[in-house]
Amino acid sequence: MRAYRVAALCVMVGAAGLGGCANQLQEENAMLQEEVTALRDQLGQRNDALDAANQELRQRQQRVAQLERDLRDAQREAEAAEPAEQPGFQDGFEGIEGVTGASSPGRVTATIESDILFRPGQDSLRQDAQRTLNEVANVLNSEYAGREIQVIGHTDQDPIRVSGHESNYHLGFKRAYSVFEYLMEQGVTRERMSLASYGPHDLRGTKERSRRVEIVVLVD
Repeated sequence: MRAYRVAALCVMVGAAGLGGCANQLQEENAMLQEEVTALRDQLGQRNDALDAANQELRQRQQRVAQLERDLRDAQREAEAAEPAEQPGFQDGFEGIEGVTGASSPGRVTATIESDILFRPGQDSLRQDAQRTLNEVANVLNSEYAGREIQVIGHTDQDPIRVSGHESNYHLGFKRAYSVFEYLMEQGVTRERMSLASYGPHDLRGTKERSRRVEIVVLVD
């Protein structure tokens, strides 16, 4: 009889142990399900963020493509509007190194290559630029005495990286101002001159041609 009771007690203890294990497994399974649900929620949020980022990237790519088309159109328009030489016309700037003279109705334009005047990214005149500007000033004071003059700085479209200028427009203006100051030192009066910067707005066919300072003389 005693042996029967002992056996029954052992069965009861074993059953209780199995029941405890089952409860623990259920609790662990519930926790795992919660973690899986949380991970699925995080994955869904990341997928939504990735979709939004991809959509924004596509929109920006479309915008860049449109800007590139606009830029090409602007370049073609600028090249079509570039002053053309008149056959037989003597503007006075012939033979000056790095200077190209051209005329259009009401104006004569002397285009000076920026690489002759300035080092890359800088707005201080090179030492050897003075000879070119001396000759330009002589023409302005002799051939175009009293005429109104516009000094316009132009740049290429490469972003400003290391020179410290805020933008290409700032660089174009400072370069125009350096030319303005030097011409004034050579006797071209301040009252005759005005300043402007087109930055990269009025590009030419190459970067070298785009970087320039134009001296526009109003002749009418």
